[in-house]
Amino acid sequence: MYHIIANPTAGRKKKNEKYNVVIQYIKENNIEHILYETKAYEDPIRIANQLSNDYPEGGKIIVIGGDGTLNEVINGLTNLDKWKVGIVPTGSGNDVASKLNIDTKNPIEALNLILNCEPIPIDLIEVNGMKGINIAGSGIDIDVLLRFERYKKLKGSFRYFCALFVTMLKFKWYTFHVSVDDEEEKSYVGFITAACNGSQYGGGIRICPDAIMDDGLLDFAFAKKISRIKIPYYLIKLMKGKINRYSFYEHRPCKKVVYSNDNDFYFNIDGKILKGNRFECKILPNALNIYRKYTKKVYNK
Repeated sequence: MYHIIANPTAGRKKKNEKYNVVIQYIKENNIEHILYETKAYEDPIRIANQLSNDYPEGGKIIVIGGDGTLNEVINGLTNLDKWKVGIVPTGSGNDVASKLNIDTKNPIEALNLILNCEPIPIDLIEVNGMKGINIAGSGIDIDVLLRFERYKKLKGSFRYFCALFVTMLKFKWYTFHVSVDDEEEKSYVGFITAACNGSQYGGGIRICPDAIMDDGLLDFAFAKKISRIKIPYYLIKLMKGKINRYSFYEHRPCKKVVYSNDNDFYFNIDGKILKGNRFECKILPNALNIYRKYTKKVYNK
């Protein structure tokens, strides 16, 4: 039996057509399931937490929604290692599904991957006790996320690009104290930093092209201070996944990154914005059993 946690309006104000197609397919094919529709913020966390209590031995979960819904589900499951999790991506960005080679266009293909395959584990990020699948970081992405929420008439990666472009024109430089793998703390000045398990966010903004979700490592990335006049040019390179070719972009694999500052600052993990003066990011190897395609691109650099 499948427990289906679904966000019917993922990426939209009204019911998502992909959602309707999937639910109809499940009913027509008599697939045994229990459907839990989310109606409010953090409903997926609450539902997943209740499932953990009701099914201590775990089971199978299908998430119909975007990256945010998936993130809430994994944070709600207190016995995460007992569950097999699949996603039918219906959100605005679907960056996790794209990285895992899950079909983001055809929801029935994504569903059949769950119905006909066995899950393969991937790593997770933990930030101050909160789990993430994709990317954690700070800098201009916080402002981008806030603008992204305001640009509701735009869709997909174009919505994120517009939010990013406007932010780049108005941003200030950020200073962080950073320790990588318990090495001596260094001070960095720049416009964006990330501890990455996945390679992209915002519907295709490839902040860390080399990141792999099952190598047991994070990828620390920091874009240092550059001339403002060059920002539009490098913004295009960021969109194309070529930002790692330039000297102002520092990147290294690691298992832990600690960000700190004298004052509180905002920190993003998979779209969730936290506030504090210290954030410890560490890798959780093989922490999530998820249905996905096995490819060399995912497994080997």
